[in-house]
Amino acid sequence: MAVYLGMAAFLCAGSLLWSSQVEHLTPKKRKMLRDLFLLAAGALFVLVATCRYGIGYDYFNYQTLYEQLGPMSVSQLLQDHVGQEFIGYSIFTRLMYLLGLSYRQLLLVVNLLLTAIVVWFVRRFSPLPWLGLHLYLTLQFFAHSMNLFRQSIAATICLLAYPFLKKRRLRCWPRLTRLRIIANLLIPLPRICLLRWLKNKNFWKLQPLKPDLKKS
Repeated sequence: MAVYLGMAAFLCAGSLLWSSQVEHLTPKKRKMLRDLFLLAAGALFVLVATCRYGIGYDYFNYQTLYEQLGPMSVSQLLQDHVGQEFIGYSIFTRLMYLLGLSYRQLLLVVNLLLTAIVVWFVRRFSPLPWLGLHLYLTLQFFAHSMNLFRQSIAATICLLAYPFLKKRRLRCWPRLTRLRIIANLLIPLPRICLLRWLKNKNFWKLQPLKPDLKKS
């Protein structure tokens, strides 16, 4: 727990880079310092998530799964009841196994991909990236380190859909659909999210989403 508290303190300290304390610096230097902070935070996320050992029941479950599914061919995965349950992750596991990666190296690859997407997202869309990373730490990263693995991958893939949803253009639908399919191969949750978006009448008007406020 001390590690997570230390990470939270580091992220909170980064708030100084978005405060009046750095107003005397040139915009170019402020941007450079903020980017370095985000890069350091991302490296810290990857380091902690990769070096953790035996945290939560998912750690050893996915280690066993990697050793079980990795040696199987794609045709065997399609016939195996475990492989069929989340075929996307099974094929990804097979690919990493063919590359000769150990389970720890698999974690490194996954955490690099997840963290890169999260840091990109908060840097581009969050007015306060340090706060975005702090919320990610407390609301998602800690849970990911405990018991959520495939869910974390699927949720992070869904972040890539946000720019397309924000544009509200029909030409973005093919890309959005591809992302949804990829995430859905890992866990069915993205399917539920998509149905919620489609249910909102404002979505089809290509207008910003508004909550449905009904009088009781």
